[in-house]
Amino acid sequence: MNNQEISFDDKFASFTPEEDNAVNIITQRIFDNLGRKRLQTRMDLSATHKQCPLKLAELAAASNWDLGHDLAGIAINLNHATGELENHFVPRYAK
Repeated sequence: MNNQEISFDDKFASFTPEEDNAVNIITQRIFDNLGRKRLQTRMDLSATHKQCPLKLAELAAASNWDLGHDLAGIAINLNHATGELENHFVPRYAK
């Protein structure tokens, strides 16, 4: 394995049932408001949550503006090869 390759378990967080429920709400809201695929949003949230734990229940209940800010920032700044957030981006709903 070279430095650019990481395993699935190293890249993605596992969600508790409560977190999974929040992620389902978030992905549905993003799909309804922006048309972004739910699986893509879920994978981005899982990769981000692994490296930068998120307050998922609070994010699920956030205003459309705050939710959009965090998800757009994650989409723009998440390095999909490493699972790391770049450009010093920190989501508003980071723990």
